[in-house]
Amino acid sequence: MKKTVLLTSNMYRPNIGGIENSLYHMSQGYLDLGYHCVICVSDIGPNGRALSAYETDGDIEIFRYQISNKRGVSRFIGHWIMAIRLLQYLRLKYQPEIVICRNHQLCIALKLAGFKQFSYLVPGVVKFQNAKSNLALSGKSKLSRFAQKLNIHLNEFIQLLAFKYAKRVFVFSQNMLKQVGQVSPRLKGNIEIVKPGVDTQRFVMMSPTQKEALRESLNLQSQGPVYLCIGRFVQAKGFDLAIEAMQFVSQGTLWIVGDGAEYMQYLAKIELLSLQHKVKIIPSSNEPELCYSAADYFIMSSRYEPLGQTILEALASGLPIIAFSEQAGVTTATAELLDAGSLFVAEKLSGESLARAMLKASVTYDTETYRQLSTRNRQQAVADFCWLTLCHKLNQSSI
Repeated sequence: MKKTVLLTSNMYRPNIGGIENSLYHMSQGYLDLGYHCVICVSDIGPNGRALSAYETDGDIEIFRYQISNKRGVSRFIGHWIMAIRLLQYLRLKYQPEIVICRNHQLCIALKLAGFKQFSYLVPGVVKFQNAKSNLALSGKSKLSRFAQKLNIHLNEFIQLLAFKYAKRVFVFSQNMLKQVGQVSPRLKGNIEIVKPGVDTQRFVMMSPTQKEALRESLNLQSQGPVYLCIGRFVQAKGFDLAIEAMQFVSQGTLWIVGDGAEYMQYLAKIELLSLQHKVKIIPSSNEPELCYSAADYFIMSSRYEPLGQTILEALASGLPIIAFSEQAGVTTATAELLDAGSLFVAEKLSGESLARAMLKASVTYDTETYRQLSTRNRQQAVADFCWLTLCHKLNQSSI
C-alpha cells in the first residue's frame, strides 16, 4: 500500500496564486516519489463561489471544508471548526506519513485535529507582510482600520503558535530565515532553507518572431520592448511604482497582469499620468505563461516579497529581470536568487529610479547581449529550481 502525503493550505486551484501552484507541483513531485497524495483546503473559489467538497485531479484527492457561505466572525470560527473536523477525518482514514502545511491557521487546526508531527512551509512572515508600508490603509474608516489592525495582530499570534507546534519549519530564502528568527528566536535550530521549484516545461523561452506571433494571437501587439509585472494588486507588490516609471520611459509598453484591491487605484493613476497608451492591465488567468513568453523584460517591483515565485517563472521564460536593490529599502529575496550580472537594479524606491533601470535594460533589446542574458536565466531556472528536489528535501527532514 502506498504511503500518504497530506498537503494543506487555505486555497487550491482553480484559485490562482503562488501557494496554490506550489501545492499542485508538490503533489506531482510526491506522486513521482510513489506517494498517495491528499490535499485539504477550504471550499473558497474564484469570486467567492463555493467549490465541491471532494474531487480528484488525476491521482490527487482533494478534500474541501465548507466556509464560503460564512462572513465576518462566523467565517473565522467556521474556518477552524470545519477544518479541524475534516483533518481529523483524514488523519483517521489515511494516517499520512508526511504532512506539510502552507498556512499558519491550518497549522493550529492540524494540532487540534490530533496530528503529532507536521512541517510548516512558510509562505511569508505575517509581521513583515503586513507592515504599514505594504498595506493601503488610507481611505478606510476608523472602524475598518481598527478591524484590520486587530486581524493582523491576531494572525501574528497564530503564526507564532504555528512556529511552536510544527516539527520542522521550512523557508525559501535567507531573507525569510532572518524574519522568522526575529519573531521567534527560539526556532534557530528548527528552521531550514529549501529551494522552491518552477515548471520549466510550462514556462519557456521564445524567439522574437514567436513572441510577435503570440502577442498577435493574444491581441497584445506592442511597439518596442514589453515590460511585465504580474501578481496580486496590493501595495506590497509596488505596481504603482512601475506605472509611475512609465512617465520616464519613451518607448515600450508595461503589462500589469492580475487583480485585487488596488485595481481602481491603478486605473486612476494611469489616467492621471495620461499613460493609457503605454500601460495595459490584463486580467489574471490560468495561463500566465503566455504573458511571460510574450514579454521582453520582467519587473520585480515589490516592496516586500518573501521569495518571488514570479521571478522563477520569469527566469524559466528567459526574461531579464529589473528590480529594486536592498539599498532602496525593499525586503525581497531577489539578490539571493540572482547574481549581480543578471539584474538591472534601481537604487531608490521611486518610479524615476525604476525607469532608469528599465532604460538601462532596454539598451540590450534585440541584441546578442539580450540573447545571452535570456539563455543564462533559462539555464539557471532549469539547474537550480526543481519541485521534485524540494519534495526529496522535505521528505528527508520531515520523516
